[in-house]
Amino acid sequence: MFSGSSIDVKSMFTSTDYEARIQGYNNLLNMNPFVRDILKLNDSFVQGDFDTFLTRFNIDYNSLALQLYHLRVENNNDPIYLSMLNAFASILNNLNQGAIQYTNLQVLLYNYDACQESAAILNSISSIKAYLAKLMNESFIVSSNITAKSVVLKPEYSKYISLYGIPLGGVFDVTKMATILAELQGTL
Repeated sequence: MFSGSSIDVKSMFTSTDYEARIQGYNNLLNMNPFVRDILKLNDSFVQGDFDTFLTRFNIDYNSLALQLYHLRVENNNDPIYLSMLNAFASILNNLNQGAIQYTNLQVLLYNYDACQESAAILNSISSIKAYLAKLMNESFIVSSNITAKSVVLKPEYSKYISLYGIPLGGVFDVTKMATILAELQGTL
């Protein structure tokens, strides 16, 4: 089954049991919507179609985490199946990290462009004078009343942080998040 693996999976089961499990694994890999969705997200990411990836990932993440949770609960006695689910959880965590890194990269690129504009002004005395003249002609209204909106976290993120703390690198572990989501939805 896996190169370098010394485990003879077939010998672990009777032939009927083995065939049924292999069919179940094939169903997971080939027909399960959870797996198809993760693989589609992974394909978009690998192909560099980040706009499609981010749009779908931001919409589907909680749903995928819940599906993963339910698949684990339904098949918690099958170590091979759980191992496969762990691999998909790892893919989902990696995609989450990729989404965060891509978003951070976009912010950096925006800031780089702003720095380039500022550098262009600073490289020429005439540009600096023109920039200062422009600022002198603009009026600024200064107010001492500043209002800030408070940030409200979604309940699942608030509970995650209260249980496990802020995740390293901003990546919430999909398995822990799935458990929290299932609990909040009353399906635990």
